[in-house]
Amino acid sequence: MYQVVWTREVALLGGSQVEAISLVLVAFFGGLALGAYRLGTVADAVASPLRLYGGLEIGAGALAAISLPLLRELGPALLELAPPAAIPALAAALLLPATFLLGGTLPSLLRADVRVLPEAAHRAGRILATNTAGSVVGVGIAALSIPELGLRTTLLTAAACSAAVGVTALLLARSAPHSGFGAPSQAREPLPRTVLALAFGAGVATLAFEVLAARLAALQLGSTLYAWAAVLALFLAGLAAGNLAAARRAAQSRRPELELGWIEVAAATAVAAGLLVLAPSFATPARGLTVGALAAVVAGTLPGAFLMGVALPFFVRLAVREHLGASFGAVSAVNTAGGIAGALLAPFALLPALGPLVGALACAGVNLSLGVVLLARSARSPARGGFAVAAAALCFAFPASLNLSPPQPGQGPQLLYLRHGPQATAAVALVGARRDLLVDGDPEASTVGDARRTEELLAILPLLLHPDPRSFLEVGLGSGITLGTATRFPLERIDCVEIARSVIGAAPLFVPDNRDALRNERVRLFHADARVFLVRHRAAYDVAVANTLHPWSVGATGLYSREYFGRLAAALRPGGIAAQWIPLENIGAESLAAMLRTFSDAFPEGAVWWGAGNLILVGSQSPLPDVDEERFEARAPFVADPLRRLGIADFEELGRRRLASAAALRAALPPGEALVDDRPLLEARAARGRVDGSGGGELALVTEIARAGARESPRDGALPLWIESLALRKRGEAERADGLEALAETAQLALARQARLERSLRATGELFDAGRTDAARQGFHTALEEDPDAALALLGLARIALLEGDLEKAQETLERLVVSHPRHAEGWNTLGMVRSRRHDDAAAAQAFARALEANPSLPQALANAGLLAVRAGDRRRAEQMLARLRELSPLGRSAEERALAHALDDG
Repeated sequence: MYQVVWTREVALLGGSQVEAISLVLVAFFGGLALGAYRLGTVADAVASPLRLYGGLEIGAGALAAISLPLLRELGPALLELAPPAAIPALAAALLLPATFLLGGTLPSLLRADVRVLPEAAHRAGRILATNTAGSVVGVGIAALSIPELGLRTTLLTAAACSAAVGVTALLLARSAPHSGFGAPSQAREPLPRTVLALAFGAGVATLAFEVLAARLAALQLGSTLYAWAAVLALFLAGLAAGNLAAARRAAQSRRPELELGWIEVAAATAVAAGLLVLAPSFATPARGLTVGALAAVVAGTLPGAFLMGVALPFFVRLAVREHLGASFGAVSAVNTAGGIAGALLAPFALLPALGPLVGALACAGVNLSLGVVLLARSARSPARGGFAVAAAALCFAFPASLNLSPPQPGQGPQLLYLRHGPQATAAVALVGARRDLLVDGDPEASTVGDARRTEELLAILPLLLHPDPRSFLEVGLGSGITLGTATRFPLERIDCVEIARSVIGAAPLFVPDNRDALRNERVRLFHADARVFLVRHRAAYDVAVANTLHPWSVGATGLYSREYFGRLAAALRPGGIAAQWIPLENIGAESLAAMLRTFSDAFPEGAVWWGAGNLILVGSQSPLPDVDEERFEARAPFVADPLRRLGIADFEELGRRRLASAAALRAALPPGEALVDDRPLLEARAARGRVDGSGGGELALVTEIARAGARESPRDGALPLWIESLALRKRGEAERADGLEALAETAQLALARQARLERSLRATGELFDAGRTDAARQGFHTALEEDPDAALALLGLARIALLEGDLEKAQETLERLVVSHPRHAEGWNTLGMVRSRRHDDAAAAQAFARALEANPSLPQALANAGLLAVRAGDRRRAEQMLARLRELSPLGRSAEERALAHALDDG
């Protein structure tokens, strides 16, 4: 429980969640290792090891109790004075005294429990299993109690439990003052260095695999508080079960070294086999906490963790001597030190260099190497040793080779980019014509639809509202579309802070949609933690927008809390504006109200706007002038294309998106508490709503807010009607929803018309996919009657013409499409294919070039341009296209790459 609370507090103070986890692991396990090594000798020397154990528990509880106030007292000074990279390390170092005392508890307890030396391995296994099982309970209690009780109360409760255990031990020691099997002799037998070295290696493999398995599991389950806690508890439960299962066997084994060798081989094989089901599909969103996803995580993680737990009692059996406390402390210390090395190696070396899948195989390779060494050492003859080693290698080779085989190209999303970093795994997937950004399995941005419109509106709204914006900050890069939208305005300085290098690396995949913003001379990109960055850039910006985590993600409360919004407010110049994106995705009305309440407390002036299926909060410390028609007309030309995508044709339509002022918002919200750092309620409740289906009611709350806004400033009630129609549609009441949507459309709300047309086109597209071309043709023609430039309708009709072999009709329709939408990459690519089939290679090459201008990362256009170059004898250009296709195939050769490579080989 201590570890969970400390990790959270260090992350809030000044480091990312991953940095906090790693550094708290170092402090926690480092203190345990030092304590086990130094205090193990003390346990040998004292008359009552049980009394020593009680004193250590009480002391550790007392130091833990003061650790949180100490962190919070010193936090502001660290933020102001320490280098940003050093803040989490310095904070974690404050935890060492408590963990040092905790490190001495297990050697003391073992020394008190063992009566005769031969039973040491059995007793150690039981104690380790019980201790680890307690950790499982602690993780579960922490995950459930921290959101409701808060970090401080949870930590004090854990400290009180430590003190109670210590007092109980002291009372028991009074009735058994001379517990243990007696004082050891003065002469100390040297510990087997090889066994200690192997125990260190086992620690490396165990903790590194835990970190990597957690990342793989997050990509399956989603990055939620409950998913993180479930994986940690599952891994600890596997270790505990292994400790317990092996305790008696380790004590009774006649050849413990040989058995331990096969255990390590079995662990390596189990990890490699488990990865076959644990490996996620990086191009698709996480499945969430479903039965299937949980089963995959259990099958992929538990067997390896169990066998790693089985190994430790055997290491104890091989290492313990008469000086029980010292020898157990030494083996525990080196195993823990290996765990520290693995906990650092996994996120900062293995993940970026190899990825979680191959990195986990590397951990399994460490287990295999340990097993090979032990089998060779324990063999009674070289021949038997060689046979055992060969058998071990074969056991591991088969599942490992399956994991290393590149996936075959198939249907569904196509992966264009994949990078694993300490903070997150970022992927870019091509789905039809759109590119999606996924971060740790969660969809974060896209080049089309509501996601695209949201990123654009997040920049446009505050830059239209501010009377004279000169400087702009974006918190969270995403696809870079928000940043690129800001570059359309005549700003002097545009900054962005992003913590994940893997996300930064994905930005080029969204060119030209993000206007290649990172290369703009006015743009400065900061790779940093936003909470620290805001403290160090006070009163620096006219406009600051937050494009941050989903509310259900681990650590989300820290980016929606009162403390965070206070830092965001402090970063604004007088009269500055902050804008915050608020999603509406089954998070629950309670979570939505808490976010709105917290933002409006920090920014007493402002308004809430309807975005693109979500809300945009705009706030300031001082009254904001409403955007007037003159300012809109002056600035609208900068963002003409985004406004068209948003359906905002004029000043009046922009005004219709305003739901309510900050005052009306506060009046509409039900009573409740604000979000604070100490209580991560948001991520717990939002995640629970997504998992158990208790989410919902968000749109009902938004409708009430819109009605409050209409009462405050009488105007047409189209927007409340429209939002109410969305709520009805979500509940399955389509007929009533259609009626309200029609009323909103009659009131000239462009949103209603846009949504109806898009819904109709999606339904028509489904008819086409189902092979009902006649019905689809009619649907596309109907759409064009209302919107002659509807891109999906034109593209659909062109595809129908292609199916029917009417190349002339297809070309005519596609040329109409690209005239209306000159940056429609899929339209240009399809037009190039039609022209090529009509033997107009020059025009086809021009079309493919235009497709690549619109989307330089479109594999089909790259392959088509390359194939056309091969046919024209331009091998150099074809090879350039092939090289780019290889860059866009992070998991193996794509179908497009294979086709072009084959054509080049034949040519």
